[in-house]
Amino acid sequence: MQTEYYTKLINSNTEWVSAGVYSDVASGLRVEKRNGYKEMIRNCKKGKIDLIIVKSISRFGRDALEIIKQIRFLKSINVGIYFEIGGINTMTTPALTYEILAAAAEEESFSKSENIKWGI
Repeated sequence: MQTEYYTKLINSNTEWVSAGVYSDVASGLRVEKRNGYKEMIRNCKKGKIDLIIVKSISRFGRDALEIIKQIRFLKSINVGIYFEIGGINTMTTPALTYEILAAAAEEESFSKSENIKWGI
């Protein structure tokens, strides 16, 4: 459903050209298990992507430091990230805004994990 949604969203905007949909089934906490994510970053480095569209910061990653590190790196190579929830574009939004949201996403992930462990 998400792949279909983003394919339609990208194709409906005449100013965008799709570079593909990069998805993972694995948890967003461990980058080494996210092959789609790693491929997307490689393609950013190659200049094939200049804007990443993501539902939310928590879908981009779960570790605040990793999220901030990646955003800073991507900005350094002129790649923006647009987070639909909140309407945040990392190229135009003050860093403090998405840094706070990254910390909140990490805490939310931790809380969910603890609740699942407790339930088991």
